[in-house]
Amino acid sequence: ERKARKQKRRRKMAMAATKAYALAIAISYVDLLGDVAVSLSLYSSKTTRGVSYTIIGITVVSQVAQAIGSFALGHGLVATFAALVGLKPLLNEYNVHSDTPLTRGAKEVHEFARFFTRGQLVVLQSLPQGFYQ
Repeated sequence: ERKARKQKRRRKMAMAATKAYALAIAISYVDLLGDVAVSLSLYSSKTTRGVSYTIIGITVVSQVAQAIGSFALGHGLVATFAALVGLKPLLNEYNVHSDTPLTRGAKEVHEFARFFTRGQLVVLQSLPQGFYQ
């Protein structure tokens, strides 16, 4: 009976983690695709083409800064690549909730990485785009 309860608890935790992963990737890609869609829409007009370049520039700088930050903090090549393709929030959620994280480090390191990535997204992407738009 104890073993059954333990398995049920593990399944429940795995399901909660799966929901967190799905939410993280959805937020990440909806935001990223929204930025690209706005930029493409603005690019179609010659009068707003410069704005399009600025919005894409903000997005690219944010992704590259996340990758540089991940690499500089020693999170490894997986985290660096994930940052470049917009998957860093998902990787962070997975690492925080998983018993076997995909990148090296203790639980506190993964929690800091999640905090660091969210901070970078706000400071380097969300706020500049909010002020610019």
